[in-house]
Amino acid sequence: MVNLKLKGALISQFGSQAAAARGLRAAGCSGMNERRLSRLIHGYDAPRPEDIRIIREKLGVELTTEPAA
Repeated sequence: MVNLKLKGALISQFGSQAAAARGLRAAGCSGMNERRLSRLIHGYDAPRPEDIRIIREKLGVELTTEPAA
């Protein structure tokens, strides 16, 4: 299931998913790239604790640690 809140916040804040991946990596989400970000948005990967914290602080979006089934 697509996390539309996350996708909308990323586009609103950064303008594109590619820019969002770069911005989140610069903010401390180690290993963040466009592919990983896409997998987080679509629920295929579970976010790491530092991803959850940084996304909450930068975007105000809460993520769960469970990937989609």
